Amino acid sequence: MLQADALHDLSVLVAIEGNRDAARQQCERALALLDALPADESTITTKAMLEARLGRNLFFLQRTDEAFEYSDRAVRASDARGIWPVLALGLDTKGMILTRRGQRFEAEVLLRAALRVALDQRLPAASSIATTLGTLLEESDEAQASIEAYEQSEDIFRRNGNRRQMIGARLNRIAMLLELGRWDEVASITTEFLDVDAPEVGVGWELGFLVANAIWLYVRRGDLATAHRIVDDCLVIPEGVRDDLQVMVTNARAAIMNVEGDHVEALRVAEDAVRMSFGDLLADLRAAMINAVDAAFALGMDDKVLELIALVRERIYVPRNPSLEAHILRWEARLAAARGDDIAAETNFGAAIDRFVALNRPFWVAVTRLEFASAIAGQDRDAEAAVLLGEARASFAELRAQPWLERTEALVRDMDSSRTTTISA
Repeated sequence: MLQADALHDLSVLVAIEGNRDAARQQCERALALLDALPADESTITTKAMLEARLGRNLFFLQRTDEAFEYSDRAVRASDARGIWPVLALGLDTKGMILTRRGQRFEAEVLLRAALRVALDQRLPAASSIATTLGTLLEESDEAQASIEAYEQSEDIFRRNGNRRQMIGARLNRIAMLLELGRWDEVASITTEFLDVDAPEVGVGWELGFLVANAIWLYVRRGDLATAHRIVDDCLVIPEGVRDDLQVMVTNARAAIMNVEGDHVEALRVAEDAVRMSFGDLLADLRAAMINAVDAAFALGMDDKVLELIALVRERIYVPRNPSLEAHILRWEARLAAARGDDIAAETNFGAAIDRFVALNRPFWVAVTRLEFASAIAGQDRDAEAAVLLGEARASFAELRAQPWLERTEALVRDMDSSRTTTISA
């Protein structure tokens, strides 16, 4: 029994270090030892915990069917005996598996049950379960609810005195804060991390990955020096790290490549990230698609854009992901405008704007308005284009998205110049 307990503890340590396969092996070795012992209460309890840990490790190795089997077995044993830490862990993992399978409502039920058990029993796992719930809500485009779950996780870590995990929970909020246009909060969180937290607690690969989403703030505001600082100081990929974490780093680097004009390499790495993202967090898939499609448009590769959209529609049910659907609508609108299909372009631009407005995504509303204005400028619709540009300019100014503000003002100048030339003629 002591050897099995030691292997369990070792599995936890190597899992924290990111080596899920080594953690799996330790769990399997420990379970093999327990199979030779009498099935008393102590053995059953230890076995249930090991099965819950094994299920967790198998999940991160993308062996979801086996992960579900072990997690479900652990849940049944712990539910019957009130083994609360195992029950919370097993329910949390089952929720993650169901999320990956697209069964989000059922997953949310399990995750909220896991959180209830952890909070009622004052388990340290409550904080990580709140993080899992935040991730599910993020994937479901419930941005504010996701932020609140991450805040709950941060608060629990703070009360437990776990500063490193508290910092991680705070960094988890970055992606959804960006989506909601709360960019100054992202800047504050990132600056505190880079200037205070990282020097004191160390970056480490796990915190480095979590700050990767802040890259989007700095490329959109034109602060490439800070974007490169994050890449150079925080985004080092250890050998054998999970695919989803590699995708986060790739997305950050591809965003910088696109802004700096290296669209060929951005497309290459972003397309790889798209293909790696299926089955993991759809927010990462969305970011990878934005990078890949931006690069393809910049290279004049409309067929590649169509190929990427078709690939996503083949692999996931897009309407269950409202913001991804909105992006696809604006991309299809740009394609329609390029081939002269004004009706399809206007319909899709309008639908994309409506969806982004409903989701409270101010940056993407402004981007879509700018793209719509660009499509109709010079078609005797300058008055409509001017309204769209005025709204986009106000949003970009409020967000301090300087490169985008400059693009908008450049189009306004082009329209004014064209109008002046026409009048003079």
